[in-house]
Amino acid sequence: VCVCVCNCLHCPSLYSFVLSSIPAAQLREEDQLSFLVFDHEVSTILPMTAMNIAGKEKAAKAISKLRERGQTNLSGGLLAGLQQFLMMKQVEGEKAKIESILLFTDGKANRGIKDQNTITRATRSVIGQIGRHVSVFTFGFGEEHEANVLQAIADAGNGLYYFVSDVDSIPDSFCDCLGGLLSVMAQNISLEVEVLNEHRLCRPLTGFEISDMDKGGYRVQIPDIYSEESKDILVNVLLSMKGQFDLDDPRPIPTNIAHFRLIYFDVQSCQLRVI
Repeated sequence: VCVCVCNCLHCPSLYSFVLSSIPAAQLREEDQLSFLVFDHEVSTILPMTAMNIAGKEKAAKAISKLRERGQTNLSGGLLAGLQQFLMMKQVEGEKAKIESILLFTDGKANRGIKDQNTITRATRSVIGQIGRHVSVFTFGFGEEHEANVLQAIADAGNGLYYFVSDVDSIPDSFCDCLGGLLSVMAQNISLEVEVLNEHRLCRPLTGFEISDMDKGGYRVQIPDIYSEESKDILVNVLLSMKGQFDLDDPRPIPTNIAHFRLIYFDVQSCQLRVI
């Protein structure tokens, strides 16, 4: 969890929420939590810690010391959080974990990397170096934060952006995010698209990773799907008219255009599914 501690109007409300809600969240002993705070500098107030009884007590104690200060080094907090995952090595054969960053801020990036495109490129680059699926969820509090920047960061980090209008909206946004993290439905998702006959497939329009398939067509790698979530991928096909009409019968002849194959790991049943 990365929390802004800059000298902004809403920071005390952020601290109050973080203090009261996060340690009491439905985290299990096998879950791990880390807290970073950022203004013009970045500090780790809680290293990655197992959320057993002692761990939750350490988290509450660390959060209780939060105080506002300085300006907003948004990129510094984000990249420091990603670096923690970069330093963690997954043991071969170990069960895949849900790894996510929750980034809270109520201000504009005025220290560190301030350009939106540079921040998103850096986010994708570090996640690529990690080599595992890490998601970034952003929370913008109040009217003064840069919603477009937080949305772009969430998109680059395969997560979601939450606009938090006031203090009363904070718990709903956080619980929606945490509930999704605790109810991942599918992981390691790939969508394969191939056209049939002499039709021609255009490159799918999506921000997800796309690769070419050996026999033509495209494979789209899709981030984790959470309960009640949907993702859209636009596919364009240039249709060939060859063989579509009978000169003696002007009515179109029914034909198959494309073949879609969805492969994913079903988290609930712990099985690989192919559709």
